[in-house]
Amino acid sequence: MDDNSLSFILVVFFITILSVIILFFFIILRLFRVPGKSGGYETLVEFFITSREPSGIQFSRQSIAFGKVWYKNCMRLVSSEDGLFISPGFPVRLISFINPGIGKDIFIPWEYLRFIQKSQAFWTDVYEYEITGEIPVRCTFSKQVADTFPEYVKPVI
Repeated sequence: MDDNSLSFILVVFFITILSVIILFFFIILRLFRVPGKSGGYETLVEFFITSREPSGIQFSRQSIAFGKVWYKNCMRLVSSEDGLFISPGFPVRLISFINPGIGKDIFIPWEYLRFIQKSQAFWTDVYEYEITGEIPVRCTFSKQVADTFPEYVKPVI
């Protein structure tokens, strides 16, 4: 085997590997674009986007579900007098360049939250709420977070 044929084989090999990596990257991009709308977070961003963080009880690295899409250990919440502030953290902020609606902070006034039911997720008690509005979105919060909600929003069990 001479140097030219070896070079040709290496070039073809690297082009093939690079093509597979690029294809994989675009498949991953497509997967990250779909959950935003299907889960509901992107819908909430359209109605409840904010740039200010209120003062209140803070929770970091929380798991929250919007619809059936779970954001595990990557959301920061602030339970304030006026409502609930939700801010995506790592790695959601990293993928916001792909889907800008996912990386925005939202503030949901308490009057838009309505308790639905208590349930179990990942071996722990969680509370499901509906965020009412033009397009209702179902959210699931941990008991620890829901216990900080005002009395008229707290779970009735």
